[in-house]
Amino acid sequence: RLAAGGAEFFAGGDFGVVTGMQEEYYVVAWTRTGQSSEVLRSRWREVCRRAWDLQIGDRLQVLPGHKYEANGIVYYAAGDIGEVRRIDGRSQYIAWERTGQTTRVSEDRWLKFTRRFSHEKAGLELFDAFDADSNGGVTRAEWLAAFARIDGNKDGVVTRKEWRLLPQET
Repeated sequence: RLAAGGAEFFAGGDFGVVTGMQEEYYVVAWTRTGQSSEVLRSRWREVCRRAWDLQIGDRLQVLPGHKYEANGIVYYAAGDIGEVRRIDGRSQYIAWERTGQTTRVSEDRWLKFTRRFSHEKAGLELFDAFDADSNGGVTRAEWLAAFARIDGNKDGVVTRKEWRLLPQET
């Protein structure tokens, strides 16, 4: 737990996002409190072990504004989902579902362009996107409006490709 001047920054179990990296510390924005704090690199694994360590099978989603393309091949783009397939020392190998490509990512780089992806969280984000008036319920009209937004080519069918674009489009 970290608190200063009457403001709580984070407590055990909180989730934080690295928003900056300096030579000696990381800047972390804590989702529960909205506060930011610095975490020394030397204490990073002690303080943030669970958020840092990736395991084989973990799923990641590319953050908005990020894309990797080399030699005319797009490896991943915003909204893409990837799975950690191999860990070799300080590198993770991520297989991207949409493109079928695999990239090697250093231990500290994945935090800059991805977030952990969970179906439960994605389901709640989807519900919130459909609930246009934020009243805690989705009406038939909201459901149909959301369908119309997702149906990119307006053919009355939502394809898997259109569905995959959902997190960045709704």
